[in-house]
Amino acid sequence: MNDPETVDQLVRWTARAAMLGLALAPAYSRLGRSRAALTCYVAGWLVYLIHVGCAFALVHGWSHRAAYEHTAQASAELIGWSWGGGLWFNYLFTAVWTFDVVWRLAAPRSYARRAWPIDVAVYGFLLFMAFNAVVVFGPPTTRAVGIAATMGLLVLAYRSTRNSAR
Repeated sequence: MNDPETVDQLVRWTARAAMLGLALAPAYSRLGRSRAALTCYVAGWLVYLIHVGCAFALVHGWSHRAAYEHTAQASAELIGWSWGGGLWFNYLFTAVWTFDVVWRLAAPRSYARRAWPIDVAVYGFLLFMAFNAVVVFGPPTTRAVGIAATMGLLVLAYRSTRNSAR
């Protein structure tokens, strides 16, 4: 695939679809739709893995150095600081989401009984990273959607926390 526009669109749309799955999963879960939540979570993760594969294969030539430099350039353009270390947070994001999906599918009873601070830490980290990808580092066209999705998830989290306190 040599057309830069096609590559760019493939990388962008797989990222958007993955973030949509990640955002819909807790929303469906809070609404009591566990099957839909699981489907969105796993589908989002699978599309995210496709996104990572496309980005590394088609944009960075399977080079960590190229990905690091790309991240540093994006950071420099946005915040004036040329630092590619955010790539390591992306690797951590991939590991956390993968571990969480595998745990959820391989040991659903154990997953369902896990302590709530683990849920908060995992979802908090994943959603924080998604917010940064969509709103902070994302293109202007997706920022409004990212902010609206974040606000919606915060309202759902607040309501479920408030209902469980009663």
